[in-house]
Amino acid sequence: ARVAAAAGDWRRVIEIRHQTIRMATEWKSQGLVYAQKAHLAEALKKAGERRAMEKLVAELLPELDRNGLRGLASELRKLVAQ
Repeated sequence: ARVAAAAGDWRRVIEIRHQTIRMATEWKSQGLVYAQKAHLAEALKKAGERRAMEKLVAELLPELDRNGLRGLASELRKLVAQ
C-alpha cells in the first residue's frame, strides 16, 4: 500500500487497505483493524472520496473512544476537519 501511495495510485491503496482489513478481521487483530481503517480513511480522502471517508470515520470514532484509543481518534477528527 505504501508503494502505491508513493506512486499516487489511490485506487490501488484503497483496494489493498480493504484486503488488509479483511485479513486483520480474520486474524481477530482489532488493533490492526483500527490501524488499517485509519489508513483507509486517509487514502479515501486523498482519492477525493470525502463522503466515504467521513462515513468510515463516523463509524470508527465511537469504537476508538470506547476502547480508549484517543490518539488515533484525535488524528481521525483532524483528518475530517481538514
